[in-house]
Amino acid sequence: MSQFHKNENGAALVIVLLIITVIGIITPPIISNILGSIEQYQRTEESVQRSKLEDMGLTYMENAIIQSEEVASGEIETWLGNLDSAPNNHVIVRQFKNSLENEFRKNGLIDGVEISMTDQIRYRISISDIKIANGQNIVVNYAVAPTINGDYRSNHLVEEMKTIQVAIEDEAS
Repeated sequence: MSQFHKNENGAALVIVLLIITVIGIITPPIISNILGSIEQYQRTEESVQRSKLEDMGLTYMENAIIQSEEVASGEIETWLGNLDSAPNNHVIVRQFKNSLENEFRKNGLIDGVEISMTDQIRYRISISDIKIANGQNIVVNYAVAPTINGDYRSNHLVEEMKTIQVAIEDEAS
C-alpha cells in the first residue's frame, strides 16, 4: 500500500483543489443572477400592482364624477323648476358647477379619499380643480396616487381631467 501512495504524487489533492476553485469561481455569478432575478420579479410585480391600483382609482373617480353629475343635474332641474323666470346660461352653468362641487365635497373627493386594499396597498384620490371652460363645459381635474408600501411618491401620481358638457335645453323646444 505504501507503494501506491508513492506513485500518486499528490494528483488527487490537485484535482480536489481544482474542483473547489472552479466551484468557487462559478458560484458567485450564479447566485448573483438568481438574486437579480428575484429582485427584478419583485419590481415587476410592484409595477403591475401599482398599474392596477391606478386603473382602480381612475375607474372609481370616473364613476364618482358620473354619480355626482346625476345628483347635480337633479338639483339643477329642481332649482330651475322653482324659479319664476329662466336665468341665462352662464348662471345655470355656474349653479351646476356649485352643485357638482358640493356633491364632491359631500363625498370627500375635494379633500381626498384614501381607499385601502390592505395595510400597505392603497390609493389616494382627490379633485384638484373644478372650473368652467367655454361657457358650457365644466372641467374637473383629479389625481390618483397608488402605493404598494404605504409611501406615496409624486412620480407615481396620475393626473386626469374630465370635461362635463352642460346641455341647456329650452322649454319651448
